[in-house]
Amino acid sequence: MNSEIKILANEIRQIRAQYEAEVGANRRRVWPRAIKDRVMKLCELVGSVKGAAELVGISTDSVYAWRSKSKAEGFKQLTIAKSRSVSVTDTDARPIQGAAFVTVTVTTPDGYLIEGLPAAMVIDVLTACGGRDVF
Repeated sequence: MNSEIKILANEIRQIRAQYEAEVGANRRRVWPRAIKDRVMKLCELVGSVKGAAELVGISTDSVYAWRSKSKAEGFKQLTIAKSRSVSVTDTDARPIQGAAFVTVTVTTPDGYLIEGLPAAMVIDVLTACGGRDVF
């Protein structure tokens, strides 16, 4: 076993023994941050939550709960703004190959310009690119 792992496990056991002497061993209690942080570091060194928990005599359920909470605290949620709109403007009707139809001009919030296409074709383009951050 790695000497760093041994040292850390001994530290955790000593802090735990001191804490249980002050609070009592058979009571439900909130574990001190000093133990939680060291156990998380031990998990990284050992590479296993179960292995780390067994080394220091703490239930694996407690360690999994601590790990889950620490991951949730480290998660940074980003706000997504969906308030941008697309402007569509009608243009003059122009015949192409003998058929008359209306074309549209679309300017996206990012400044892209789609013009000279029928409205149905523009909708197809926007739908095809809708999953990207282009529009």
